[in-house]
Amino acid sequence: MSDPKRTEFAMQALSLAETFNLMLSAERVNGPVTYKVELSAPEGMSTGGGKQATQHVKLVPEGGGSTIVAGSANQVENRAELRTFEHLKLLHAQRFKGADIPLNRVQYNELIAKLKAFFTDKNCQVTMAPMPRDEGVQAAAPAKSGTSGSLVLVLILIAAMTMAIGVTWYLTHR
Repeated sequence: MSDPKRTEFAMQALSLAETFNLMLSAERVNGPVTYKVELSAPEGMSTGGGKQATQHVKLVPEGGGSTIVAGSANQVENRAELRTFEHLKLLHAQRFKGADIPLNRVQYNELIAKLKAFFTDKNCQVTMAPMPRDEGVQAAAPAKSGTSGSLVLVLILIAAMTMAIGVTWYLTHR
């Protein structure tokens, strides 16, 4: 697929997506729904000199539903970043109010090994994405400590005011 209007970086990204999708077209991850793996191709004729060259590794549900982003690749920077099962599980729970991710863990981990091999073969440095913060847990903790800290401060202020009133009363009634 040669298009003279596409830039060099866009052609590289398109070629990577075509190769990926051809070589991994049979890969599936099961769950309540079966997911196929795809690498996104550039949408436009240019990647802005490589600045918009990131392509997403997606798990697309057969028959429709929510796509799961399993990682990304950037051929211009020769890097690929993949997400662990635990990473996807946490993101899914955050997005869908605690719902369990609909993927088979063993099959997903097998897919990750194949993705690592594919991207390594394409001269990409493969890393695993750092785990995101669990916003639900992190957000609750400061509120709790802030509330108890505020309560202590209020109690100290009440005690100080009570003492000030007591001292004032004592000095005026002596």
